[in-house]
Amino acid sequence: MIELLKMEFGWGTLKTTDIVGYVPMVISKDDYKDITGEDYDASGNVSGGEVDDKNSQN
Repeated sequence: MIELLKMEFGWGTLKTTDIVGYVPMVISKDDYKDITGEDYDASGNVSGGEVDDKNSQN
């Protein structure tokens, strides 16, 4: 699973904002760093992509 997430992240089809919610439920903080190259920030402030807010009104 970790290798698949790394591939998806490398392709650009997965952003840090997509996987931050899975830490530490599904993957560990070390796995997160292995996938993204960044330390996990428990505050929810992540970089590496736009936040996908499907409920925003324009």
